[in-house]
Amino acid sequence: MGIVFGPVPSRRYGVSLGLDIVPLKTCTFSCVYCEVGRTTNMTIERQPFVLKEDLAGELKEVIQVKGVKPDYITFAGSGEPTLNSEIGRMIKHIKRTYPDYPVVVLTNGSLLWMKEVREELLDADIVEASLDTVVEEEYKKLNRPHRDILLSLYIAGLFEFRKVYKGRFIIEVLFAKGINDTEENISRLGDILKRLEPDSVHLNTVVRPPAEKGIEPVDEAFLGKVKERLGRNVEVSTVFHGTKTGFENIRDNILKALIIRPMSREDMQQGFNIGEEELDEYLKDLRKRGLIEEVEFGGKKYFQGIRYKGNIS
Repeated sequence: MGIVFGPVPSRRYGVSLGLDIVPLKTCTFSCVYCEVGRTTNMTIERQPFVLKEDLAGELKEVIQVKGVKPDYITFAGSGEPTLNSEIGRMIKHIKRTYPDYPVVVLTNGSLLWMKEVREELLDADIVEASLDTVVEEEYKKLNRPHRDILLSLYIAGLFEFRKVYKGRFIIEVLFAKGINDTEENISRLGDILKRLEPDSVHLNTVVRPPAEKGIEPVDEAFLGKVKERLGRNVEVSTVFHGTKTGFENIRDNILKALIIRPMSREDMQQGFNIGEEELDEYLKDLRKRGLIEEVEFGGKKYFQGIRYKGNIS
């Protein structure tokens, strides 16, 4: 499997070099809004799906040979990264070898009740964990967790991690219309976040095609009101910014990015620093080969990749 993907544009972290360290849709949750699709391997068993040595080789090729200079190096991708038991070794390697690039871990936070997971993330510069709802019924409906991850255990793990982590700790709350946009959830979230004291809270909604039909975003006004209620250090996470990149194999890189998540034309133009006509050539070629498809969500068109192995010749 390809480990390194991007650089791709991120709404929160500028131009990010992504690390995909678990097999496709291997996760502890099967969130109805997930842009990668339904979870096919629901588990809490941690395994060395990708070895640190393999990651190191790909990073060397991308950063040292091809000269990519991202704003961040981000553990994200097609599943829950903390399921990889090598993540601690990987983070230490990146911090030692590429100290100029901050390391971000995007996690649903569901395994932070495990002491070893907490310890392995301590060297990351930023850890962003999810907490969409603190209402049991909403949690089961929205996140569809592994049966062993009780909501109380999940929340307790966030608090335990906060006690020991010295980096920037961010909580992301994603609202789906008609599911967790309730007064009960907003009120309880406010209480939990006040006690948890994350460095920042990012409010988000469904912005790309979700795993399940009928899952809709909340509107901007709703997020604005929630922001006011939750207080300081809360932001609505809707746009991205960052520096330009120069990546040689753009076509292959676009496909890798689209395998991970759907992207609009604007996403790709800004993320890969290419013009509209040039992008059209790449998309035309990829569609001709049957490697991508166009989908529509919220009145906007996106492209998503069809899973493949290897490079394009």
